[in-house]
Amino acid sequence: YGKGLGILAQVYSDQNRFADAIILYEQARTIYTGGGAGTSLDYATLLNSLGLCYSNLDILDKALVHLTESLRIKKQNFGDFHPEVAAGINNIAKVWEDNFQYDEAIRAYRYAKQILERTSGTENQQYAVVVSNLGGCYASTPKLDSAAFFLQQALALKEKLFGTDNYAIATTLNSL
Repeated sequence: YGKGLGILAQVYSDQNRFADAIILYEQARTIYTGGGAGTSLDYATLLNSLGLCYSNLDILDKALVHLTESLRIKKQNFGDFHPEVAAGINNIAKVWEDNFQYDEAIRAYRYAKQILERTSGTENQQYAVVVSNLGGCYASTPKLDSAAFFLQQALALKEKLFGTDNYAIATTLNSL
């Protein structure tokens, strides 16, 4: 039943109905923890999605709590070096960036980037997103040379992965 609530919550989230999604995610979270599944990967996914909903509503303290717990469970299941762990770190970095904690965000993006380099290489969509996020975060600081470096790297990779006529290319060009 908890997984079903999580699926319905994801539908609401996909429709940008984040407040409605949060209600269902919170109900599902209660079911998971009450049923002893509080360390499963499904539960980690639910916490991640719940954290992203809170982030989309700019409730960053709650977002960080849920994303951090999701990351803890992912590390427990996968170890420290896994693409899922890098994804969790990337999400936490985005919350820090949104909260103007640029130094913490940059460190986290760099760590996620290193994990992906070790686990899945540098020619994939997840790596392109992390590099683009890193460049975008640098763009909010005085380190504009670093911003340009990472955004150009992301742009080249996205062009290679998606071609030149793609939304991902347009957003990266806009950041440059």
